[in-house]
Amino acid sequence: DEVWMVFERELPKLEDMELLYVSASAIEKQQLVRWGFDSSLYYKEGVFRTPFILPVFAHNELILIEKNLLYVDKKSGLSEKVRSGGAERSRTAVQTYLP
Repeated sequence: DEVWMVFERELPKLEDMELLYVSASAIEKQQLVRWGFDSSLYYKEGVFRTPFILPVFAHNELILIEKNLLYVDKKSGLSEKVRSGGAERSRTAVQTYLP
């Protein structure tokens, strides 16, 4: 019950990513950027670029491009790569055969 109460209290904070980012410490901001862009965000020719963006943020891609804030470089072939930690970001190896 206690875990569920914490979940219900904290979940709405994730709806406002700007508030989450502004209220975060510098280290937390770095981690949020790493998580959102799979540690592949870089700056080139006056624009932030990345070969990967989380699908949950993809709906904002056109707005970011129009405002010249972010360019998602899908031509590099890295946008289709398996993210670190495996397909489900699992760090635990799963045994698929009988020993």
